[in-house]
Amino acid sequence: VITGLNNRYAFESKMQRLFLDDDRVGDTAEHVLCYIELDQFKVVNDTFGHSVGDSLLRELADIFKQGFRKSDVLSRIGGDEFALLMFDCSIGAAENQLNLLLKRLREFNFEFEGHVINVTASIGLVLFDLSTTMTDVLKQADSACYAAKEAGRDRLHVYYHDDESISQRTGEMSWVSRIQRALSEKQFVLYSQEIVPIAGTDALPHYELLIRMLGDDGKIIPPGLFFPAAEHYNLAAAIDLWVVDHVLSNLCDARDAGHDIKGIYGVNLSGHSLGDKRFYESIIERVSQHDLSEHDAYICFEITETAAILNMSAALRLINELRSMGCLFALDDFGSGLSSYAYLQQMPIDFLKIDGMFVKNCLDDPVKLEMIRSINSVGHVMGVKTIAEFVENEAIFDKLCEIDVDYAQGYWNGTPVPWVLAEVVANDTASIVSQGV
Repeated sequence: VITGLNNRYAFESKMQRLFLDDDRVGDTAEHVLCYIELDQFKVVNDTFGHSVGDSLLRELADIFKQGFRKSDVLSRIGGDEFALLMFDCSIGAAENQLNLLLKRLREFNFEFEGHVINVTASIGLVLFDLSTTMTDVLKQADSACYAAKEAGRDRLHVYYHDDESISQRTGEMSWVSRIQRALSEKQFVLYSQEIVPIAGTDALPHYELLIRMLGDDGKIIPPGLFFPAAEHYNLAAAIDLWVVDHVLSNLCDARDAGHDIKGIYGVNLSGHSLGDKRFYESIIERVSQHDLSEHDAYICFEITETAAILNMSAALRLINELRSMGCLFALDDFGSGLSSYAYLQQMPIDFLKIDGMFVKNCLDDPVKLEMIRSINSVGHVMGVKTIAEFVENEAIFDKLCEIDVDYAQGYWNGTPVPWVLAEVVANDTASIVSQGV
């Protein structure tokens, strides 16, 4: 036992006893359930190792115990998740104690071999009595914790039935069945957006392949509407594998039909997929069955900078294995994440995609323009090609050419269109009419 706290089983047993206690039948007393999730704790484990993470957890458990009543039940219910059950407690009293906990965490510094590690937490609270059900209370506390994370972490969020942020979470849950149906009934389609070489024309054609959902009314649904739910409800890996399967099969079908498939085909991977062992095994198996590099066709997997950092060990393992099999890798949204340059040298990548937030306003903001210069320079020193995202007009394109960025991607070069390699491409993709999304 790392922390000496109750485990999930003990916590749920105490909750069940509370709801099944005959002595409390008709009891109108109010209690508070809190879900506490450490913010970005995986970075500690991935950077310093699990033994350091365990030492940190032990010290955090001592901090958590401070200030609460003997009757309060504190449990560790997951790797970085805790639950606190406060009997006969008002929501105001609970908020006061948990705000003090957040303050103690902010003031706490964990030191290891000269490194100082700061930890924050996201906390969800729900006030309940025994007229509700245990299942509802657990869901409500989880939803409140999720809302705290979505609002920026290092904060608490109280569940209320008319809470808009909670309603958003409920709306996400409605996407789950739609995603599952789309996977089984061919309601996902692929779009492509060209990535244009800024100088020279000898480069292979380069595209980023983008997933879309086909609505019941035939309209295209962008991933921004359904993918947050996929990530939160562990469906991201299934979507990523669907994309990989369809890209590989379409390329192989086109090749076997005698079509020229030369090019680089970008495929996005979710950060949630990177840490999934089954996903790792599945994607290695799929790629190993298709040898496309001898036809000058390369799959370029794109992972965001933040996802790579939060899943560093898993990301490095996947990158090294797939690159050994002829795949390429791009680090997406570079510049938006955590301590960018400190991690960049560890990543054996082929392309560095400069975050569009720097590019789209670079003509009016000298700081953003200088950030582009800096990222581009570092990429070239590393021998990595650079790609600027969100290139929306010719003036930005010309400025990128002046800076010597290698590639441009954005609506000025072309909007995403249905990905059609040849007549042999699957009907569910070829029949879609461009919606200009």
